[in-house]
Amino acid sequence: MTQKVCTLTLSNLQTPLIGLKSLVLLTPMSFIILCLAIFLSTAFAQGEYPEHFRYQILTTDPTNSTITPESFRNIPALVYALHFKEVQDQGCTIEIKTDWAKPFFTAWAHQESATHYSLNFWGGMARIPGMNDEGHALTACHELAHVIGGKPKIKIKEFLWSSSEGQSDYFASGICLKRYFAHKHKLKKLSIPDDIPEVSFTQCRITYQDEVDFLICLNTSKAIDAFRKVLIHLGQYQKSIDIDTPSRNVVKATLFDSYPEEQCRIDTLFQGSLCSEKNYPCGANQTGARPSCWYRY
Repeated sequence: MTQKVCTLTLSNLQTPLIGLKSLVLLTPMSFIILCLAIFLSTAFAQGEYPEHFRYQILTTDPTNSTITPESFRNIPALVYALHFKEVQDQGCTIEIKTDWAKPFFTAWAHQESATHYSLNFWGGMARIPGMNDEGHALTACHELAHVIGGKPKIKIKEFLWSSSEGQSDYFASGICLKRYFAHKHKLKKLSIPDDIPEVSFTQCRITYQDEVDFLICLNTSKAIDAFRKVLIHLGQYQKSIDIDTPSRNVVKATLFDSYPEEQCRIDTLFQGSLCSEKNYPCGANQTGARPSCWYRY
């Protein structure tokens, strides 16, 4: 019996992996609904930024994103490394490609061959105002989830290998970010983030009696809030999206081949954060269940 071994290739990783001893799919099919914002003709609402912020952010542009070139490279590598066993069990290889200089809003997973995949990240998305390392970790988790996130999967022939967009969001917060923040806590105790919505604080406290799990839940909400700001930016500030205003949509069938609407994505990420790993995936009517705005039980 031939044993398949997964390997990791890091393109443009110039600094060592951090912390291992002491790290919206964007498949070609969906090559970014995030990027659809590029073509919107509506006026960019935040006049303090250059007009081209609608579709690209240069390395020289002003931004309040706190992601650095180093964390931009290293966080996806850490996310991958923390899930190496799952990738290895799947019998594949993954290559991580980062390009800090690329100004466009893109991150995507791609099947290079039958058992070889790439996770791709361009710097423009990391520079979107409001982004931070936590939000970048969520992005990396989402892309990795396309490869290892499980069912439901996309039903389009060319992308049968990929977990659906909703499932990738759910796995990102339900499994991946929990592991990421647990690792960060071992290196330096997590703190309670500033400006956490009351609903996050309350639900995290109700759901997790263990203090570390509670802190992980709160920091996941910080990541979700950064991603919320990304969605708002890409939508040209045309919609209000909040963690405490869940979607009331109920789908007649699970969304396999498209993104859930923006509010539904935030709902999915929040519910994933409330689903303990021992119960994952949480079932219908349980705290942490996949929302009915994209998933049909």
